[in-house]
Amino acid sequence: MQKKSSVKKVTKRTTKRPVMTTVPAPEVHECHCGTSCGCGCHGGKFKKFIILLIVFALGFAVAKITCCHGHRHMPKMQPKFENGCLVMDSIKCPKMQQNLIVADVDLNGCISREEFRAVKKSMFKEMREHREERDDD
Repeated sequence: MQKKSSVKKVTKRTTKRPVMTTVPAPEVHECHCGTSCGCGCHGGKFKKFIILLIVFALGFAVAKITCCHGHRHMPKMQPKFENGCLVMDSIKCPKMQQNLIVADVDLNGCISREEFRAVKKSMFKEMREHREERDDD
């Protein structure tokens, strides 16, 4: 009987270096007016500038159309006055309603236009001061 050998044959591994292949240069299409023309027909900066200008103009137009006019921080109120007195149901803002309760200076049970304007102006000042305090922090 033949005896088995316990020694394994080790084969040397040789590392192959990667073969550098040459990449062909991209084809350059020449313009009918020459390769170094400045007409902008090659998709250059002028075309990109025009597209950017159009997008900016459209954005500006949409912003102007959709934007509400007047003070943007305080919604426009449409108070109703009957016989020179304010109808409290026409005011939707609860904070404004609280301020209007104490706004009756002459204590006649009727809030006039002047009293309403004074309350609105004082609320605007409070909001502005609060915003300035927040910006300082």
